[in-house]
Amino acid sequence: GYRPVSGAFRINNLSGHTHNRSMGFVPAPDCYHVFDIKINKSGENEVKICDEKSKRTFVHKFKCQDLYDPTKPPVVSWGHEFNDGKPLELGKESMKSKYGLHKIKLSKIDKIQKKEKIEAAEAPIGYGILASVGYFGKSFGSCGTALKIASKKKSIELVFHPGYRPVSGAFRINNLSGHTHNRSMGFVPAPDCYHVFDIKINKSGENEVKICDEKSKRTFVHKFKCQDLYDPTKPPVVSWGHEFNDGKPLELGKESMKSKYGLHKIKLSKIDKIQKKEKIEAAEAPIGYGILASVGYFGKSFGSCGTALKIASKKKSIELVFHPGYRPVSG
Repeated sequence: GYRPVSGAFRINNLSGHTHNRSMGFVPAPDCYHVFDIKINKSGENEVKICDEKSKRTFVHKFKCQDLYDPTKPPVVSWGHEFNDGKPLELGKESMKSKYGLHKIKLSKIDKIQKKEKIEAAEAPIGYGILASVGYFGKSFGSCGTALKIASKKKSIELVFHPGYRPVSGAFRINNLSGHTHNRSMGFVPAPDCYHVFDIKINKSGENEVKICDEKSKRTFVHKFKCQDLYDPTKPPVVSWGHEFNDGKPLELGKESMKSKYGLHKIKLSKIDKIQKKEKIEAAEAPIGYGILASVGYFGKSFGSCGTALKIASKKKSIELVFHPGYRPVSG
């Protein structure tokens, strides 16, 4: 009942592959055989062993995801009875002696790379701020009403003066070069009512504030550049600015008041992420590793000691073992 196991190939330390199996031919002794190994991200791996004399090829597929590490290729060394844990040097012949000479020459360990498209991601491209701001009093221009917007890197104050006529509304942005002078809004924003501040803080640095007069329905639009207001990790902090600057964030939906030459009021309605589907460029992603080595047994004691290549990652190691010249006699 005993059957020949030509070449007696096996994989040590991998369940279901540890028994000797026939290679379909007897790999010749006293010469090298090319081991062409693919370790894939998918876990679907393969070893091809080509007999240099007969040009016949043995192919064996095996599953094991733990051999793949995206950060670095596996370590290749001697296995089985010569397992010393020392990585083989590329291009250098290595020899071990037991019942003859065993030789390995590692030719290459390459990344297998493929252009892979990464799915479109939801990327924040800015923040939208909506607040109602008003001055309730008669001392027009004596004290500006101001909203402060702050990130880790930068803070600005959007200041206007409802009821002020010499420079209609006298809008300015404190702490932003080129925008700190009072400018006309094109109309006089009414006192004793709220005005809607619609603010866009963009990743591009191209920002905008729209102020809508609730009574006349007229709108003032001012654009300004400042990239430092945008933080991809969190929205800006909105608080009182100018003469009432206390650094305390305004609460959403809650009316806040300050008193100087009348009442100044702010009600923060929302701070939202502005999001847009953005395609991330295709990336060069490693999908596996290719290992090429020449392995041979030079001797006459066929089957006495297997010649083995060890492949190891952080999580797993296996040994590819074969026995050149091994030709058991049936029975």
